[in-house]
Amino acid sequence: MASRARGAERALVLLTDVLMPGVGGAELAERALAQDPGLPVLFMSGYVAPESLPEATRRRAAGFISKPFDAATLLAAVHKASRSRGAGPPRRAPA
Repeated sequence: MASRARGAERALVLLTDVLMPGVGGAELAERALAQDPGLPVLFMSGYVAPESLPEATRRRAAGFISKPFDAATLLAAVHKASRSRGAGPPRRAPA
């Protein structure tokens, strides 16, 4: 995960699959949260139940959606997760 450039916009939500080659979703979330502790993390999976995520990851997750899902389900989940940050329009990170 690349470091955030000075003045770059902050992400409103991290959407990640639980199972990915190389770095799993839980590890990616921990890396992202180390840089931005308030970042809402939304997990998705077609194979894994939310209960299989590590307890610490589940507590910090903003949500979980099971695949397959439709656009309306995705939009609703992202909207709900972004509200957990108090998100409005994207903001610039502090300089």
